[in-house]
Amino acid sequence: MKSLWRNREFNLLWTSQTLVDFGDGIATLALALLMLVETGSPIYAGLLGSPGTKGKPIGWQSEAEWDEALRIMTEAGVVKPGLKGADMFTNSFVK
Repeated sequence: MKSLWRNREFNLLWTSQTLVDFGDGIATLALALLMLVETGSPIYAGLLGSPGTKGKPIGWQSEAEWDEALRIMTEAGVVKPGLKGADMFTNSFVK
């Protein structure tokens, strides 16, 4: 039986997928760093690349993660108590 690594199409697919994954990681890191530089907030930078946003368009945000971020900011005294995630963001502009 012929080794899979000797198959040209498999090697092209494997190489291209590796490059895509590497590029995606670099882009995710760059966007998080850009968010950190622009807003000065590690919370916003963390929300950008969180598990709740995986597979979603860039800019889409999870309401549950906003609720968690607001809970942390409320405990730290950064925002007033009683705010909800829906008060802070919308996904209506992201398709």
